[in-house]
Amino acid sequence: MNFFPKGANLQESHLTFHQLESLAQSQKQKGLPMKFHVPEMSCGHCTSAITKEIATLDPGAKVATDLDERTVDIETAQTRADVAAAIKAAGY
Repeated sequence: MNFFPKGANLQESHLTFHQLESLAQSQKQKGLPMKFHVPEMSCGHCTSAITKEIATLDPGAKVATDLDERTVDIETAQTRADVAAAIKAAGY
């Protein structure tokens, strides 16, 4: 079984591997969307406190809150555990 494109040499395949590795690293840095249910979140002050705490953890994070559903959607390079800790640090 040949894993390399027809006519590709080892050096070209090696570069392809590094390009894939770089893409995977950039996706990791970009982060995946996370959703948290925060039952105690009930007002603008709550959303502000959570957003501020997450921004402290990761200034580049994207945060969207939904008071009706009491959820927080976050896109960050941080781990889910770190984001949960930040929400708890905000008092929720």
